[in-house]
Amino acid sequence: ASAPGRPASTPGGPAPFDAGKFSLASSNPGRSAPPPPRRERPAPRSRPGSPAARTTDTSRTWQQSLARRKRRDLVMQVVVIAALVGAGYWLFGTPGGFDQRKADLGRLVSSFTGGAGGAKVSAAFASIPAGELMLGEKGEQNAGESREAIAVPAFSIMKTEVTVKQYKKGCAQRPFGMGCRGWDGGEPWQQPDHPVVNVTWEDAQDFCVGQGWTLPTEAQWELAARGPERRKYPWGDEVAMKAMNYCDRGCDEAGLPHTNEDDRFPNTSPVGRFPAGSTPEGVADLSGNASEWAADCWVQNHFKRTDWKAVQKEGCSTRAVRGGSWKETVHAQGAYRRTPAVASTRSEKIGFRCVKLPKAPQ
Repeated sequence: ASAPGRPASTPGGPAPFDAGKFSLASSNPGRSAPPPPRRERPAPRSRPGSPAARTTDTSRTWQQSLARRKRRDLVMQVVVIAALVGAGYWLFGTPGGFDQRKADLGRLVSSFTGGAGGAKVSAAFASIPAGELMLGEKGEQNAGESREAIAVPAFSIMKTEVTVKQYKKGCAQRPFGMGCRGWDGGEPWQQPDHPVVNVTWEDAQDFCVGQGWTLPTEAQWELAARGPERRKYPWGDEVAMKAMNYCDRGCDEAGLPHTNEDDRFPNTSPVGRFPAGSTPEGVADLSGNASEWAADCWVQNHFKRTDWKAVQKEGCSTRAVRGGSWKETVHAQGAYRRTPAVASTRSEKIGFRCVKLPKAPQ
């Protein structure tokens, strides 16, 4: 018989389950059973055009715009770095280096200002008629003859070398603060009427171009100095020691063979001081005083010359210098004399003069 209040068991089977015995309420009086879990309702989808949809679209658009800006900024950084590397190579890695590039920039600025080169200077010019001549002299070092006569059109050349006074006036007032780049006023022994020296090829060319002129080509310079008859000296074929300022007895240069002549100038002299050395057209100091820059790139000889125009080469860093100077002996004063010089050279014996071509008929 089963106990009172206990369900009867089935013979041979498990005892019946008593739910009340295992009820939390019955085992923990005073505590109610936890509520059943709530089923989360899915968030309602935003309808097109609703405020929620517009907010989502705006956020997505902003993120895309931000990504585009980041890509653009990266491209700009790459471009700037490449430009800086290129500029560095252009300034320092190409022939001529920083000085050459600075001169190029100066000429570029001058081209945008109409060739402004500072104050205009007055200068006397001699007209050289058109002519033909064989350049150079047979057997002379660096000045071997051209294979054929070179025809040179008419032009005008300054009667004297550019003076200290002219150069200072022409370059001191150049625009954009370019001034007389690197030129410190000449040697202490120079006077305003002496030929300007210690100027680079670029300085000389910039001055001439700024005045509306240009440096002479080698063919122009030699035609002015020798004429079509190919004189050995500007005045003729015989040396005349009193016709030029060369390195004589009073020359301020040790170690050279000096003559007994003394022109009373140990260095440069006033331009045009030796009229006996002028050409028939009145061009002075083509022998002696200062050697002169020419427009041409340097080539060893005249063998391959075919016309009067300046020889130009890519990356040209060496230029032709014509004529002898105060610092050289009488044997180096021939009108065919030519020597090379690095374009950035500043020498106390190298100056220049300018030429101009006739204006084309209107």
